Order: sequence, then C-alpha cells, then structure tokens
Amino acid sequence: IRYLLRTMPEQMLAERIEAVGEAFPGGYLRFERMMRQAVRQPLARTRTNMQEWLDRYPAHPLAAIVRDRLKRVQETPLRLAVLLPLDSRYAPVAEALLRGMLAAYYQTDHAAGIEVAILDTQGSATGAREALATVRNGDFHAVIGPLTQPAVGRLTEDAAGLPPVLALNTTRNWAQSADSLFQFGLDPEEEAAQAAAFAYRVGHRRAGVLFPDTDWGRRMVAAFQERWAELGGSTRALQSFDPEERDHSDILKAFLQLDKVSERRRNLAATLDISLPEYETPPRRGDLDFLFLASETLNARLIKPQLEFFAAGDLPVLATSHVHNPGDTRSDRRDMDGIRFLQLPWFLDPRPEHRRADETIAASYPDQGDSLARLNAMGYDAYSLVVGAWRRSLILDDDLTTALSRIRLEGGTGGLAADEDGRFRRRLQWAVYRYGRIVPLPGMLAPGE
Repeated sequence: IRYLLRTMPEQMLAERIEAVGEAFPGGYLRFERMMRQAVRQPLARTRTNMQEWLDRYPAHPLAAIVRDRLKRVQETPLRLAVLLPLDSRYAPVAEALLRGMLAAYYQTDHAAGIEVAILDTQGSATGAREALATVRNGDFHAVIGPLTQPAVGRLTEDAAGLPPVLALNTTRNWAQSADSLFQFGLDPEEEAAQAAAFAYRVGHRRAGVLFPDTDWGRRMVAAFQERWAELGGSTRALQSFDPEERDHSDILKAFLQLDKVSERRRNLAATLDISLPEYETPPRRGDLDFLFLASETLNARLIKPQLEFFAAGDLPVLATSHVHNPGDTRSDRRDMDGIRFLQLPWFLDPRPEHRRADETIAASYPDQGDSLARLNAMGYDAYSLVVGAWRRSLILDDDLTTALSRIRLEGGTGGLAADEDGRFRRRLQWAVYRYGRIVPLPGMLAPGE
C-alpha cells in the first residue's frame, strides 16, 4: 500500500483523504501525506503531526513505524554551504538563486539551528577550488552549488572528502563519479523532450518544428527530435527563423508550403487551359498534426497571429515554459491564444509557501527583472531539496546521500525526483493561453523524462 501511495500526486492524496474520511485506507493516506510534508516544514511541526497521527490511529499497522520515527526526530543542527559566483559576471543569476534560497530558509528554518554559509566562487576555477577546500575543512553536512560549468566539471574530477553536493547546473555528459554528487537545473532540453512525450500521448504522430536559428534553438530541436524519434513520431517540416526579425511571413509560407499550393494551381490552370480564381489564402499543407514552437515570448507573440493570417490557426501549437514572461499583461498574451505550453508551478499553480516567497522577493527586490523569477524558484527548490532530504534522513534514519536520492518534492520548478545518475528531473504541468489568460490543463502533468 505504501509503495503505491508514493506514486500518487499530493493533490490526489488530499482528495482521497477527504473522500474516505476515517475509513480504509485513511490512515495510510494521512501517513503518506505526513511524510511528504515533513520534507518541507520545520521538524517541530513534523513532531506534532506524528503525535497527532498516533493519537488518531494508535492501533494502526504503521503505528510502530511512526513511534520509532518520532523518537529520531530531533532539532539536529545542519551546516550547509552555498557556493555561488557572486563577484563575477554571473552575479545576477547567482543573486536571484540566493534570494530564492534565503526565502525558503527564513520561511521555515531560521530558528531551527540550521547554519548557512555562503561562499563566493568568483566565477573562476581558482575560486571554486578554494571554496571546495573550505567545505572539506569546515565540517559541513551538505553543499548547494557550484553554478558554472567549469566548477561543476571540477566536482566530477575531485569529489573526495566532500559531503553530499547538489550542483546548480546540468551537464550533457554527466557521469555521477560519486554517489553523493547530484545536479539540478532548469534544463530547456528537458522541457522539449517532455513536449514530445505529451504530443505522442495525446495522439499526434506528424510534427512540424519551428525554432530560432540560435544555439539555444538548435539544442531545443535536437532534444525534441531525439525523444520524438524514440517514441516513433515523424517530423514532416523543420524550419528555423531569425529571432531578430518581426515579420516571419516568408518563413511561414515555406513552412506551410503555401507557395507550392499556389504553384500547383497555376500549373493545373495552364494544363487545362482554363482560368482559375486565385486563392485569397491558399490552403495549408495537411500532413501536420501539430507544431512544436521552440520560442521565447516575443517571437511567439509574432508567430501565432501570422499562423492565423495564413489560415493555420487550427494547427495545434505546443511550446515550453519559455513562451511565458511573468511580467506580461493579459493584452500582451492575447496574441498567443491557443498555445499549449509547459509551465513552472511557481507561476501556474503555486503552493502557499511558494506564493509567499515570491511576494516577499518581489517586495524586497522590486528592480529584479521578470526573467530572473524562475531562478528564484530554482533557488527555493534547491534549498528545499537538501534541507528536505536532511529532515527525511532524520525521520527515516537514512544517511543524507540516500535521503537526497529518494526525495520527492512538489517544487516551484516542478515535481522533482532524482534519476539513477543523480540528476533531478522536473515534471511540469501544461497550460493554455485563452483570451489572454493562463489556464491550467487539469490532469495534464508532463511525465518525468
């Protein structure tokens, strides 16, 4: 029963608890929810929850387990090192991440005996080496960071003597050189792969792909194509565009093969020696089930109306979270009506603690750009993963590395869980632009890839 409940989303747990009340399996459901909550709340609250559960179910089959865990939950200090390139060209990113971490800390742990030491790697190999030496000599229990690719690469070469580390970057050729090394990032390629899986799951088989002619765009397409091919889908059209241009008419005509339709009509008229009226808008190609649009917000706002103009408004469009800018107004978003896109729960359906953290950061740092808000969410989740794993290790009597490998977190950046290589995968939710509003698609969670 417990194994099956571990796979149930937390919202579904709450709904089932409400439905069954005290009947079977209410005690199991409440136990599982209590364990989920334990990874993100102060230990004092977890002790209270455990005692309340025992008072409610003193003869339950799980009661012995809960009593044993209750004895182990202590206010044990945690020494946590955060490695960030604060004095470097990466400072805006590092500061946004740190703001998210501190928001999580002050919401739950500032009085819980947790010590957080912030070490500046200065964005250099030397700075990273010195910060790691400080960690080795400082009796730290866990590390969040470093951030830059060179510093993360150094970890894989020199992990000896380090406590569990959650690196704030993803590498393409990640090899977990030590069980205690983990990586976590907002990998755009992961979202592209999830878009492919979603498209296949809803019955699409023939894809069209539009992408910016940039390194980011080519990486997105490669990730989408790899997953799409694994699933058995086919790509019928692949077209790049210049992200600096505002008029994509010629690109879209080629993509939709409108010129070919008009040419065939002219050839038919010449062959039959008759006069055929010209199309106002030639019918688009009929061999596409959907369009995967690898794009950021500005280009999406330009491309979607132009698809409508060329009578391709009925072509389903799937995109990633990058088509959403938190600072956009409803009128800004109307041009993207109909686009279905992945989104971070931090923006789409935030938990109360995420909403409070976002409001606190916005009030404290009003000049922070909208584009950095997702990094606030990442920082909040990075802290929550490590400290949640620490809490889990106390409750379950696991070592911290094992607890981090097993933790499941409904985070601001998605549903989070580590794969066998120590890489945290994100499960995002789907939404759609409708009349300029962002509407969640119920039950449309993207599976972890």
